[in-house]
Parts: sequence; C-alpha cells; structure tokens
Amino acid sequence: MSDGVSMPRDGMVAARRRRAPLSSLWLLAPAALLFLLAFLVPVGEVALWSLQGDAGLTAEHYREALAEGPYRTILFGTLQLAAGVAFACVLAGYPAAYCLASCPPRRRTMLLLLILTPLWVSVLVRTFGWIVVLGREGLVNSMLIGAGLIDAPLQMLYSRGAVYIAMVQVLLPVAILVMFSSMTTINPLPAAGVAHPRRPPRGVASSTSSCR
Repeated sequence: MSDGVSMPRDGMVAARRRRAPLSSLWLLAPAALLFLLAFLVPVGEVALWSLQGDAGLTAEHYREALAEGPYRTILFGTLQLAAGVAFACVLAGYPAAYCLASCPPRRRTMLLLLILTPLWVSVLVRTFGWIVVLGREGLVNSMLIGAGLIDAPLQMLYSRGAVYIAMVQVLLPVAILVMFSSMTTINPLPAAGVAHPRRPPRGVASSTSSCR
C-alpha cells in the first residue's frame, strides 16, 4: 500500500520539478526585455553603422582602425590595462574572498561591511582622494621627503601607475564579492578530505557510520 501511495507522490514531485525551470524562465523575461532594448539594440545599430560604406556593407573601417598607428596603440593599450587591472584584482582579492568564505558568520558580516563601504562613496570622490594622496604635495611624497628617501617630490599623478592604482581600488570590492559568491557554493567536504587524506571529513564519517 505504501508503495502504491509513494509512486504517484514521487511522480507529482518529478513533474513539479520539471515545470519549475519553465516558470523561472518567465521571471527572467522583464530583465531580458530591458537588456534587449537598452543594450543589444543600440549596440547592434552602432555595429551596423560601422559596416556601412559608400558602396554598401564593408569592413574597411575596421581594417583602417587596426592598421593605423594611433588607433592600434590605443586599442592594445586598453587591452593591456584591462588585463593588468583584472590580474591585480584577482591577486589581491582572492585572499580576502577566501577569508570571507571560511570565517564565522558574525565576523563575515563585519568584513562584508568593510568591503562594501567604499562602494557607498562616489567614484569621483575616491578619485579626488587619490589625487590628494599621490600629488606632488600629497601624503606619499610628504612621507618620503620626511623620511629622507627623496629630495624632490615624485611625479606619480597622470601616469599609468596612477591609473592602475585608481582602477584596482574601484574594482577590487566587486572582484572580492564575485569570488566570494563562487566560493560559498563549493562543497567544503572534498577540500577537507584533501587536507586530511588519511582521515575522512566529519560529515562523511558520520554518514558512513549511520549507513552501517
């Protein structure tokens, strides 16, 4: 009797699980429509305009942009800057994200508050703050001159290094949050098993003993 009752119930649960993804997709429809109208349509129009020439569609504009010196220098300089900033954000943000994922919940809340605080301040205000810190009469130059390490102020502003510092400072909290959200979805039991190969993790040991 129990088998007969459980079979229809299991079938209902399976059917409900099959219908759940379809209903979830409908919830994405407003955001997808907004993304289509606000991003894909304008980008598509700009791409179409860039392919138009006197005789019809052509890729001559892209060839000229990649062949001429100034455009090519700007393009590869931008890609190099993006790669360097991304690498620095991952290198500096991974330890913080790992600490967030492994620390107790109470301490995690305080650390998240510290990480989110810079995002509440305008990017313009933070940029002016770096101008004050890295200026010729700023904090860094004043400390170096006071320590006797340099005789004249260093030119740190309006350089590639200053751009790297400012962009990493702006994007580092975002990188930490992205890596933290990914780490929280990882099952900690395999990592514990790798750390102690001779001793199974506590959850695995308890489940094994209960099965016996």
